[in-house]
Amino acid sequence: MPNVKVGSVIDVKYSIDCKAFVRNMRPWMFQHSIPTVYSEYMVKVPEYFRFRKFTLGFENYAAFEEDSYPVSQVLTYKTRSAADLQTPGLMNNTQYDQSTLAFSNNRYHWVAENMPAFEKEAYISTVDNYIQQVQFELQSVQFPGEKLHTYSESWESINKNLKEDEDFGKIVFRNANFLENETNKLLSGITDDVEKVAILYNHVRANYKFTGRNSIYSKGLRKTVSDKNGNVADINFLLSAYLRNAGFSVKPMVLSTRSNGMFLYPTVTSFNYVVLVADINGKSLLLDAADKDCTINELPYQCLNGNGLIVGGTEPEWINLYNLGNANSQFVSTIQISEDGKLSGSVSIARMGYAAQAFRTEVGEFANTDKYIEDFADRNLDWEIDEHEVNGVNELNNRITEKLAVSLNNKSIFAGDIIYITPLIANTTDENPFKLAERKYPVDFGFKFKENEMVMFNLPEGYVVEEIPETFHAILPGSKASYLFSIQKINDKQLQVISNLAVNQPVFQAEDYAALKELFNHIIEKQSQQIVLKKI
Repeated sequence: MPNVKVGSVIDVKYSIDCKAFVRNMRPWMFQHSIPTVYSEYMVKVPEYFRFRKFTLGFENYAAFEEDSYPVSQVLTYKTRSAADLQTPGLMNNTQYDQSTLAFSNNRYHWVAENMPAFEKEAYISTVDNYIQQVQFELQSVQFPGEKLHTYSESWESINKNLKEDEDFGKIVFRNANFLENETNKLLSGITDDVEKVAILYNHVRANYKFTGRNSIYSKGLRKTVSDKNGNVADINFLLSAYLRNAGFSVKPMVLSTRSNGMFLYPTVTSFNYVVLVADINGKSLLLDAADKDCTINELPYQCLNGNGLIVGGTEPEWINLYNLGNANSQFVSTIQISEDGKLSGSVSIARMGYAAQAFRTEVGEFANTDKYIEDFADRNLDWEIDEHEVNGVNELNNRITEKLAVSLNNKSIFAGDIIYITPLIANTTDENPFKLAERKYPVDFGFKFKENEMVMFNLPEGYVVEEIPETFHAILPGSKASYLFSIQKINDKQLQVISNLAVNQPVFQAEDYAALKELFNHIIEKQSQQIVLKKI
């Protein structure tokens, strides 16, 4: 394109043939990663097509109009009559006829001006859930003199259709007698139901590889057994077969992962992941044998998105995926301060729930735990690590522990008769993840969580406490989150530092953003304040 330079405006005009996707008219995006000066979208729909429209986003339109207007369409028909073989000289005859079809068009017209850029920030499931856009779903079609054709689905029809689907319900609910002998062998001598579930769960995880492909449809149990691998449906339907052979009641639950987005209306194509819900001693256990970082009764972090649909009952059943679990991290350190300001001691870390799952994922990036420990040392050159052990990564136990013996070179400053000490050792927040002046979409952590750190400082001989930061305690309205920072003298030789952060709900709406952002500002400020020791 000649003479193009910075600041040039390029006008592009194009048309899209929508015949191929009339059932799911593709969405129109008014908002992008850069500001949009002007965007206009007009949809004209003949009255025979009934669509349901959805608008997403948090910005205002410059204009929106919805009306209908009459349309006349001239239709031309061509008829051809064959020659009469008994009448010599009579040729084929083609006749053209015309008629006028009168109907109404429904018109929808949006105009957006000066649309701001969508700025993506931490703790968001997917941009597609919140960017300014319009979507249409075809509900029904009825032409003159013809019956009504319904295309929109309901949760009841989805539940029924999946139960009867050859690649879904006919697999997960069908008896798998060819696995019966193996199931009995695996559970020989085992009487406890929870232990039985754990054995079968571990058997599938250890012997069948997840290909990484998300789908709610399976290639079949025998094919999965033969291939020794499969998508998420293949792996979990195989686990379901083992569990059903063991006498347990199991149902599949379909969901949409965080990156796949929320579903706006009933449609089976919104779902891209399937897990199991097993009834064990009257309690429901959630199971996903495809993800190696999960434990029993825990789903992958990517699954914490809206609601999951349990398939198989007479009516649709739902589970709120945000209520499935939490994360808990505990950091405990005992630190000796030397007379020249050097710090050394022990650090113990315990991770539970989704904190443990995230740690398993992190360690899983390495060939083994030893390689993770080597990398940790390379990333923390200010720590001289004498001992480092990690326990529980490869176990179903929901608790992972990490223990270190360290000397720290980045947590204190020695200045003659004064020692300055950074109060927290293992869990410092250095940067606020919330930077926007205004965030119009939710903050989606996915789960509730707690991060607690306790540090016991043993003071050196000949030093006294000159200054300590003041106690800080903040609670957001409705106790949605809280933070406590406290430093107390236990005696003349010991200081105890407490830092407790509790986020008590998984999702914060836009109206809570300013308070949440300010809370994290206070956390960073308090954690950066120093303890001052003075030589006497």
